Amino acid sequence: MKDNLKKFWIKNHKKFILATTVVLILIGLANFFFIFEVTAQSNDECLWVMKKSVEWDSVSVIFDKVKEGGVTWQAGIRDGDQLLSIDGFRIKNTIVASRVLDKIQSGDYATYQILKDGKVLEVKVLVKKLINFGGLAFALLSFIWVIVGFIVVMAKSEGRAQLAFYRVGIAATLFAMLSMLYRGQQVLNPIFENIYLLLTVDTLWTLGGVFFPFLLIHFFSLFPKEISLINRKWFNRTLTFGPYVIFAIVYGIKILFVFKEKGNDKIYTILASVIGLLVGLGLIVGLVLLFINYVKLQTKQERNAIFVILVSYLVSVVAIVFTTTLAAQLATNIFNDPYYFMPILLIALLPIAFGYSIFRYSLMDVSEVVKNTIVYGAATVSLAGIYFFIIYLIGQYISAVIGTEYQGAIAGVVFVLFAVVFQSTKDKFQDYLTEKFYPEQFSFQIRLLTFSNEV
Repeated sequence: MKDNLKKFWIKNHKKFILATTVVLILIGLANFFFIFEVTAQSNDECLWVMKKSVEWDSVSVIFDKVKEGGVTWQAGIRDGDQLLSIDGFRIKNTIVASRVLDKIQSGDYATYQILKDGKVLEVKVLVKKLINFGGLAFALLSFIWVIVGFIVVMAKSEGRAQLAFYRVGIAATLFAMLSMLYRGQQVLNPIFENIYLLLTVDTLWTLGGVFFPFLLIHFFSLFPKEISLINRKWFNRTLTFGPYVIFAIVYGIKILFVFKEKGNDKIYTILASVIGLLVGLGLIVGLVLLFINYVKLQTKQERNAIFVILVSYLVSVVAIVFTTTLAAQLATNIFNDPYYFMPILLIALLPIAFGYSIFRYSLMDVSEVVKNTIVYGAATVSLAGIYFFIIYLIGQYISAVIGTEYQGAIAGVVFVLFAVVFQSTKDKFQDYLTEKFYPEQFSFQIRLLTFSNEV
């Protein structure tokens, strides 16, 4: 039985890796969709504060820290004014206010009814959008890492370092799913409408967050050279069993104190912070291991290959430390000064640096043949995409100029005509790419075509 499974894996493991990569890319795209479309928060550049009135035994929403020169300030609203309604919807609390304002698109105006100096006024406020920079940063990191990891693992699917690198991308993608739950029920999120979907997403991001630091440390124990610790039993056992133990503890706490208590947000937030701290600690340990390995490298060529990765890794860690510590001190709040929190996006440089070094210096056994195949494929797809896009634009432009009721049909005819006219130009570019990357194959094709014409 064991031998049969091993044979099956050897025969089909590349297909499994391909299928896994497709699923991971789809999850990555879903992460981006939720970040930009579902959980993006409308921003009026101020804070809303809940204030309880003892006299009237009611709760009101008060404007606070209104940004000077911001959109709310320009509408004439100042600190201490009360928010009564948005676009006719009466505001009872900040959750209702957020849900109403989130429905308004960026660049549109919302009608605020406010209580100012004892008078009820209506003002127009321009709406901006604020995205989850932390979630976007990790979504970018995981998405790029999976693509680079797929190239690496397909080049040598049985390599220890290659598989370790790919596993880091899997864990990073799962952890990035935390962005799907950003802001909880303050936003109308379809995930929260299905308990099974909610539990699935929660389980996956928790798994990814717990496993990511251990997998990252394991990878940098193998790359660029194996360190002596990798041969110690206690080190290997910690990396192997550690994440399972932590996951069991975290999920046990969730079952006892979050799920049974019908959503204890405070404990859930603490657990998420602990996992985030674990991820940060894993990144720091990985940086230390990479630096130690870099110092031990003997040749200049080896150091040049790793230097770009080391610098980008250092920038990523500095960006995380700045965003989680100094940014909050420098900014009034994220709504008024979002740019202080944007450096976290620099962590996406890490997988980009890996991709550059892998292609530039053929790291992790990515050969010239593999590199040429990938670049040729990307160039061919890009050429086809540009070609059809230009043809589409020309067709749309001509049909718009003519401006008849048969605009769609005319656009289609023009599309076909220009596609035929420019087909030869496209073929010439395609031949150029083939000659550039595969000169022997191109020469063989030319000779074969010449021979067939003569026959």
